[in-house]
Amino acid sequence: MTQDCKRQSKTLIALAIFGIILVLFISCFIHPDTNSGQDAALYLDTMHGFMEHGLALPYPREPLFPLFLVLIKTLGLTPEKHLPFIQNAMYIAALWFFLRSLLYEILSRAEALLMAVGITAIPTFMILVNGSFYTESLTTVLILLMLGTFMRMWRVLAETGGVAKIRALGWLSAAFVLSFMTGLLKGSFAFIHYFFAALCVVWIVWKFRKRHVRGQMDSAETRPRRLTLLLIFLWLGLVASGSKIGTELWLSLQRKNGAVVEVYERGGVAFYGRTEYVKHFNFSTQSAPYLANALSEKFGQRIYGAEARKCSFQEENDVGYRKRMQSGLSDGALFKLGIQNVFAAPIRQCFFCLFELSRFFFHHGTTGFAVLEFPIAGRLCHSLFMALALRFFNLALYAMIPLCLFNAKMRGRTLHGLWLSLPESVRMGTTLYVLYAIAYLAAYGFATTVVRMAYPVAPFLIILDLQVLYTVKKTAVSC
Repeated sequence: MTQDCKRQSKTLIALAIFGIILVLFISCFIHPDTNSGQDAALYLDTMHGFMEHGLALPYPREPLFPLFLVLIKTLGLTPEKHLPFIQNAMYIAALWFFLRSLLYEILSRAEALLMAVGITAIPTFMILVNGSFYTESLTTVLILLMLGTFMRMWRVLAETGGVAKIRALGWLSAAFVLSFMTGLLKGSFAFIHYFFAALCVVWIVWKFRKRHVRGQMDSAETRPRRLTLLLIFLWLGLVASGSKIGTELWLSLQRKNGAVVEVYERGGVAFYGRTEYVKHFNFSTQSAPYLANALSEKFGQRIYGAEARKCSFQEENDVGYRKRMQSGLSDGALFKLGIQNVFAAPIRQCFFCLFELSRFFFHHGTTGFAVLEFPIAGRLCHSLFMALALRFFNLALYAMIPLCLFNAKMRGRTLHGLWLSLPESVRMGTTLYVLYAIAYLAAYGFATTVVRMAYPVAPFLIILDLQVLYTVKKTAVSC
């Protein structure tokens, strides 16, 4: 390593450490909203219930987040005070692990750490959600770690020898544990992971089939390739089944405790409400009010008045809650009715997913679940200026990729050529997290309350933007 490289590396490490200290210092000034009537208050009450009664406490929701609060409390910390610090620290660590797993051939450890800190520090978009008493931060940590294990396993499988296979099995075990934990955090991950596994199986079979047709697999390679494929399918099976097993174990324990549960408390209600709402949605007259309301509820209601209020997120959910109050149907029964609605009009229901996702596309940048009380920066963070800036930031995130690709094409670079310019491990990892985002957003599009915001996959869009920008700039320089 040259003297200049050493100096640059030390500078990056210093910047990364300074960034971590700054983010964690600001985290100490985040005040989570734990008012009664919100999920945060429920999680705190459940934490105290678990500490007093253990797992015998009847609790018909996913238990991992309140148990996570129990752990913090047991360590002698105060969740209301220390949770933002802890969750932001965990988020930085998980994001660093993911970036190193994905881009280890491109980014140094210090560069990956600096990128992780930069993404985490985005105001009200990352750092405040990580400071809230909601499951999103912990969800994202588990997703990043789980996808990182696949990338690590893929890298290990390229090595030879028995030790490599043992390490691969270690990553398999880690994937199962992480998937199991997501089922205890959000039961809907069982659906997400089955769909994700199905997408990955199609992609991997196509990938290996393509190699075989091209003659890239001779007889000497056949057995290792088959073993590799077997381990990959095993990983996907563990991921898909792990969250389901976690869900079912908790529900069976609740039944033993005397709680009447079929699926989690509000999953069926939200899913049914969304699908029933779509049955009566008038695309010709309600599309504009719905999209305006997704952009800004105040903006939409100022223009369309009562019509915009009919297109609110709350209205969709209330359909399910009213049905349960009127008919006395269980959550599981409502979930089955929602499935029937989807199969009765699949095109209509799937097309409406784009409208449901518009809330994320237009408005994923703010949170009312925590307040930053840091001097000056806190007021700026919650100002009208920041709200508008984050919307432009949103627009830039979606516009970055087509603009960069258009620029590359104008320079004579093909999309296929740009893709092949990346190392194979990066191409594999990128495909993986894009497929996961597709699976997640598909579930989000059918019932936002069940999945709880699209925040957990939002970092993938930022990372994809940075990858595209880096690749286009690199190929432009090489030309």
